[in-house]
Amino acid sequence: MKMYENDISPPADIIIDGSFHRFNPGKKRDKSGWYIMSSVYDDFLIGSFGDWRNGTVFSWNSRSSTQDMSLADIDRFQSEIKKQKKAAEDERKRIQEQVSKRAKKIWDRSAFVDNHPYLTEKGVPSYNLRKNGSGLIVPVKDLDGNLWSLQFIRPGGAKRFFPGGRKQGLCYPIPGSESIYICEGYSTGATIHMATGGTVIVAFDAGNLKSVSQMVRKKAPDAIITICGDDDQFSDINAGKTKAEEAARAIRGKVIFPTFENLDTQPTDFNDLAALEGIEKVKAQIEGQKMEKIFPPFTPETTDGRHLTKRPPPVEFLLNCYDVGMLPKGVVGVITATGGTGKTFFCLHLAKVLASGGSFGPINAPRPVKTLFIGAEDPQSILDSRVYELFHRIPIPGFYYGSIYGELGPLMQLDGNVPIKAESAHWLEKTIENFPDLEVLIIDPKSRLYGLNENDADHSTQWIRLLESMGKKYNLTIIFTHHTSKENAGKISQNMSRGSSAIVDGCRWQGGMSALEEKKAIEFGIHENQRMNYIEFKTPKSNYGPRLDVPLVFKREKNGTLKYTNLKYDKIGVQAEYLLEILKNEFASGNEYSRRELRREKSADHISEELKEEFSSYTRSKEMNPMVDHLIQNFLVMEDKNGQKNVIKLL
Repeated sequence: MKMYENDISPPADIIIDGSFHRFNPGKKRDKSGWYIMSSVYDDFLIGSFGDWRNGTVFSWNSRSSTQDMSLADIDRFQSEIKKQKKAAEDERKRIQEQVSKRAKKIWDRSAFVDNHPYLTEKGVPSYNLRKNGSGLIVPVKDLDGNLWSLQFIRPGGAKRFFPGGRKQGLCYPIPGSESIYICEGYSTGATIHMATGGTVIVAFDAGNLKSVSQMVRKKAPDAIITICGDDDQFSDINAGKTKAEEAARAIRGKVIFPTFENLDTQPTDFNDLAALEGIEKVKAQIEGQKMEKIFPPFTPETTDGRHLTKRPPPVEFLLNCYDVGMLPKGVVGVITATGGTGKTFFCLHLAKVLASGGSFGPINAPRPVKTLFIGAEDPQSILDSRVYELFHRIPIPGFYYGSIYGELGPLMQLDGNVPIKAESAHWLEKTIENFPDLEVLIIDPKSRLYGLNENDADHSTQWIRLLESMGKKYNLTIIFTHHTSKENAGKISQNMSRGSSAIVDGCRWQGGMSALEEKKAIEFGIHENQRMNYIEFKTPKSNYGPRLDVPLVFKREKNGTLKYTNLKYDKIGVQAEYLLEILKNEFASGNEYSRRELRREKSADHISEELKEEFSSYTRSKEMNPMVDHLIQNFLVMEDKNGQKNVIKLL
């Protein structure tokens, strides 16, 4: 049965009446389980069920799958499930409101307490707790101070909450300084407050840490928040550590765990640490670990330049162009490209050059460096085919690549309007750690891993800062690709990027790619239908080296790879081939010409006119000599002395 499949023990009897029913799901002695079962037809049952304790909700129908349903049945199923879930949520809210009223009555008639066996056992004071009978009462509140439920703690330490009451996202704050610490239980929270004087938020259990932390972050978007987790290392599943780390990631906070000199008593939390080694040890571990996570404040001794005993080493460049430094080591850089310019292939070419210490036209790597390419918009199969074409089946040591297409989301996400680290950022850090001595990381493209408002300058800055922190932590050069805006798509500049200019402003290096300009295509005799296959590249921004202002041109081959091309030389070659065909016809008619005649004499005017008609940018005085030289160098013609002049002859 589906309840068993989802770790819920069903009630002995299930009543099919479309009404809400509660039951004990098997884990605790309360009735946090619930179900609604309706009969649509005799053979068509529809039900919803769940467990309020962990917030799970499931749906079920008596048909094996929706494939066995008619369209009308599917509509009825979806409508009924929606109605059932709303009924369950309404009932849950009604019960929570009832519990809240009961909790307020009990709290109001209970007395404040200073001493209690549980507090004595744990060695902590009462921070505005109350007592009801022999039980210690901890209020369960939201961050606005509204009371929703109560936690009762027996003298021996047994704890329980009001059945059916709210707990998710609720807490008990202990006010203090601006430093905020979030932990599980009251005794741990009281210990942390005693040790640090900070504001402590008690979340009650590990499963509630993340939701409470997110609520606190919304209230205090700029605060330094530290999750003080339990290290349940003696349990089969270390829920304390796992949930604390998850909470810290969700709010871009810090997480610390107690460390013990002696593990004989199987200690797990900071209250155990205080009992075993003293409150000063708690203070030292929390504040010591906290400071290790923060960049240390400047002092006169660290800023007076006394470390400059010799000239600092020059900037190292991982890529040169024409033997001049092009890509500095350690930067976060961006390659901005218009659509269809082959930015992925271009980056794969650069990765190949970096890993091999090879060259790509005038671009070369002084030494091989370990390089990882992560593609986010192409499936692995497409990436494989591109790498296969590029590497000609021969793998290069130090080059690694992989696709995360359809697998991972953004590196950052918004909590309200606050950019915070997302799960994918932690995946990326773990991936980097799996590649010892990795020096270059290429991400293609930014848009698949962004997750923020592209037009918000602060969001863009925070995303760049995240990459900078990774680059600094792992000694990496990080390059990512980005798309151009529509209005600036045809011109390479610092302003060509889509969205906020803070993306390029935050990067220390920028490369730009676009299709060959129409004017240049005409100049070099490239037909319009071929122009998009010629790609220009230059570096409009380079903070630590010279900019490449004169663009390099690459031609896209049939298989998608790019090949460096010298347009001027290529133009001469194409025109020279056309000239050769003209000369063949002239020679067949018994005409012969010297280089001088071809370049300037009237006798060869018709030849230049024919060239001009085919190549509108052709200039006789500048290009005829190079064309003849090209034909001679390629052993297609020769100059033969015939009387007083050197005549061009076919070979």
